[in-house]
Amino acid sequence: MTSVTSPFIGERPSQPSPPCPFCKTTPDTYNIRMAKKTTPNALERKIDNLTQIVKRGFSNLDTRIEKGFGAIADDIDDLDHKIMSLRATTETGFLSLRDELHEINECLNALDENYKNLKGVTKEIDDIRSRVKDIERHLGINKKIAA
Repeated sequence: MTSVTSPFIGERPSQPSPPCPFCKTTPDTYNIRMAKKTTPNALERKIDNLTQIVKRGFSNLDTRIEKGFGAIADDIDDLDHKIMSLRATTETGFLSLRDELHEINECLNALDENYKNLKGVTKEIDDIRSRVKDIERHLGINKKIAA
């Protein structure tokens, strides 16, 4: 029995290999017959198994996302409440400042009317008025806004 050899490893011989003396098959058919066959039921079980794994993964992801968004919503609500209380405190503080500045302006107007002829006092009153205007400008208070 002579076999055909090829000068290159892995290259198929030009003639088919001789059959096996015991089972009368060639090496090519031997490998095909011995290959593990996958039945449709086994394939379905594998696909079902994979599907279950994917479903569990997505359900875990959904619960994590829901918990995360719930925590974010709670944090946003807390921040909203803090901002509202800060806004109320700020408005109350500005109202009291507006009232005080209004009283100072009224006092200055009264002093100006009473002491128009005195140059030194009117100059001081004008200086105080300019300071009050600077304070109002810095606080963003417009005198025409009704409190």
